[in-house]
Amino acid sequence: NLHLPKQPKPSAFSPASQTFATAAPALVQRLANVHVVDDEPAVRAALVRQLRSFGLPASGYETAEAFLAQCNFDEPGCLLLDVRLQQGSGFDLQAELTRRQAPMPIVFITGFGTIDMSVRAMKAGAEGFLTKPFDEQQLLATVRDAMEQAVTRHAHSTQRAGVSARFAGLTAREQQVFD
Repeated sequence: NLHLPKQPKPSAFSPASQTFATAAPALVQRLANVHVVDDEPAVRAALVRQLRSFGLPASGYETAEAFLAQCNFDEPGCLLLDVRLQQGSGFDLQAELTRRQAPMPIVFITGFGTIDMSVRAMKAGAEGFLTKPFDEQQLLATVRDAMEQAVTRHAHSTQRAGVSARFAGLTAREQQVFD
């Protein structure tokens, strides 16, 4: 398992700490990509720019469809996902990722969050729920946790797929003996 070193809360991502990458440069290269899906261009660009400024790999998508078409699910990734999108909702994308069995932690972001909305997201498996505006430390701490989860989930998913492939390669008799 890959874990980032925990940094002290008050100064974990302050300007004095320079970048997230300086905390563990070798680890950042092996961490999950952060995918930002938000239909507001200014918000999306600001989030991607902010994450990149801390040395995190980040990509932005205007729609769920663009994300699904461009995302490489063979690599670990986490998702910063706006609840309200012009085409559908973040919950629709969450359901699609569940259907595809994509091991991608989701952190919902919204400007109009309610308790019911956050409960719904968490019950469906979301890693976190942030209400705009959120501060830099809150964002980066939540993203760090989601990235750690992404690496762990991806490793388990890859291992499970390998075991399934090896099992499928057995003869019918070998599978019967295995059972």
